[in-house]
Parts: sequence; C-alpha cells; structure tokens
Amino acid sequence: MHLHCDAVLKGNSAMSFTASLLAAAALQSAPAVVIEDFAGEIRIEQGAALSARIERAGDRPGEISETGDGLAIDGGDTLRRWRCFGREGEERVGRRRGDALAFDALPLLIVTTPGPIDLEISDSIFRGAAGDLAALNLSASACGGFIAGDIEGDARVSLSGDMEVQLGDVGGAARVSQSGSGAVRLGASGSLSVSQSGSGDTKAGDVAGPLEIGLSGSGGVEAGSAASAEVRASGSGGAEIGDVAGPLSVRLSGAGGVTAGDVGAFEGRTSGSGGVRLGDVAGVADLSSSGDGGLSAGALGGLIFNASGSADVRADSVNGPMQIRLGGSGSVTVSDGRAEPFEVTGTGSGGVRFGGHAITPKVRLTGSGDVVVGGFEQFGEIRTSGSGRFTVAD
Repeated sequence: MHLHCDAVLKGNSAMSFTASLLAAAALQSAPAVVIEDFAGEIRIEQGAALSARIERAGDRPGEISETGDGLAIDGGDTLRRWRCFGREGEERVGRRRGDALAFDALPLLIVTTPGPIDLEISDSIFRGAAGDLAALNLSASACGGFIAGDIEGDARVSLSGDMEVQLGDVGGAARVSQSGSGAVRLGASGSLSVSQSGSGDTKAGDVAGPLEIGLSGSGGVEAGSAASAEVRASGSGGAEIGDVAGPLSVRLSGAGGVTAGDVGAFEGRTSGSGGVRLGDVAGVADLSSSGDGGLSAGALGGLIFNASGSADVRADSVNGPMQIRLGGSGSVTVSDGRAEPFEVTGTGSGGVRFGGHAITPKVRLTGSGDVVVGGFEQFGEIRTSGSGRFTVAD
C-alpha cells in the first residue's frame, strides 16, 4: 500500500491525510475506518481513493494514521465531561454552557472512499452523514445525529444519550441498544435485536430472520414482519410488530403491551397489566397470566390459558384444542369454532363463554364461574361443587 501524506498542519489550517490503497480491488473485505474521541461533524463521501482530512481543526488537529486495513482517526478530545446544551436542532456541546459550540463551529472530518467501508465510531460527540456502508459499529453517549444509507453487513448501534440515528436496509444482523432518550430508525434487516432501558424508541422495517426485543423502560419498539419474534418487557414500554411467520414468545411484567399481526404460534407469560393483541394465530395460543394482562386475537388454531389473576382472553374463533384453567376472576370469550378437546377447570369467579361446538367437554367447577357453550358433541365429564354451572346457550 502506497501512503501519501498531503500535510499535517496545526492552528486553523486543515489537516489532510490520503491513502492511495492501490490494492483495494484485490481485498475481499471492505476497508475499515475507526473514529474515536472526536467532537464535531463527520462526512463520509464518495471519492477516487480512501482518504481523510480534518477541516476547521483550530486547536484540535487530531491524528489520522494508516492501519493494516484502512484508517484510524483520533480526534484528540477527552469527551468524558462534555455535555449537550440547547434544544433539538440547536444543540451546542462543551464542558460548560458558556464555552459550548454548535456542531458547525467544531472540527469537520471528511472521509472519502471509492466504495462502502466498515465504519466504527466510539467515544465521540458528533453529527454526521454517510452513504452506503459495508458495516457499522456506532457507540455514543450524548446528543447529535447520524444518517447513513444501506448497510451491506452487520450494524450495531449503542446509545446512552439523546442521539438520533437513521439507517437504510441492513443486510446482516442489526443490534440496537439504548439507555437514554435517543431514537433509531432503520429499514429491513437480516435479523434484529433491540434492548432499551430508557425512554428512547426504535422503528424498523421487515426482519428476514429472528426479532428479539427487550424493554425495561418507557421506550417503545415498532418493527415490520419477522420470521420469529421474542419480546420481554418489564416497564411501561411496549412493542408493535407486523406478521410473524413462526412463533411469537412474550414475557410481560409491567404495564407495557405487545401488538402483532398474524403469527404462526403464540406463547406468553404476563404478571402485570400489560396485555397482548394479535391477529390470527395459525397454531396454538398458550398464555399464563398472574396479573390482569390478557390476550385479544382473531382466529386461533388452539387455546391454552392458565390464569390466577384477572386477565381475560377474547378471540374470534378456536379450531383445535381448548384447555382453560381459571383460578381468579379472569374470563374467556370465544365467538365461534370447534374445540377438541374442550377442557375447563374453574376455581374462582371467572367464566368461559364459547359460541362454537365443544367436543367431549370436560368441565370441573368449584367456584362461581359459569361455562357456556354454543353446542357440544359426545357428552364428556361435568363436575360442579360450587355455584358455577355448565350450560348450552339457547
């Protein structure tokens, strides 16, 4: 690799560093550009060769050096005590309000590249833009923003401030981690993992593979369709996703809820007030609840429901097994279908109303809840020892 250094200047002069990368066409992996300890603006632009320069350097000349597979840029700033001042769109950054500067008054880093790069940015406060990238690893703990095009490989975004990040489609795995009030937007991805513990939010497109969401704050997640999905929420934040071809697994222990389209199968556990709203479920919907978070859905291929609290289940129909255990005040209402087997055990005040046909019903009631069906075939076993009754609707 031939290295040509145009100039290294201090003061108000620009610092420029150019790497020819004559053998770039022979490389199987994209060149890597690593940026750290930089405060200012970042631009990734199309160019004939991989190069980098810092304009508006002032007393922050920084350092640009060649690595074995690309470039390393050290802004030279220790940003641990830097803060953001001002409202969105008018942010100023610095150690103190009186010394804080707008992003367009800070150094400008310009990186040119003939093709997509593997970009890593850490320990920096910046506002930046890029075209398509080979891969992205971005970590930020303050304000600012970053916009990029499509990512050929993996993308990892970790935010602990109120930064905004907008990406195109991600060809590989996308991982988003937030613990502040930031916002992340991205298109379609090969797989998606989101972890949020603050008030930030994430919006994403369709996911070709698995979707994993973990929420422990008030922030929310929106995503398109997925091959499979898993949602865990312990705060007030919720998730809204599209159709799930395979299974959807949900764990809720707070006030946050989950909304999804049609799913292949559903398995959930709720212990708070957050509930689940679904479209049709091709397979069995299996829910256990010890709180008041229930399930609302369209057509189900089966229903297994265990409740010790006040959770309710409402569905348009069930065609398949229907196995219900009610130990509290929760209830089940299903408009139509054919349930085989049909089994209900009730020890509380909760009841079941099924407008379809129950095949060989097996009902055991020791509480005050009733079981009402639209009709039944092959009379099964009915036992009642409380005030609850099994009846057929008129």
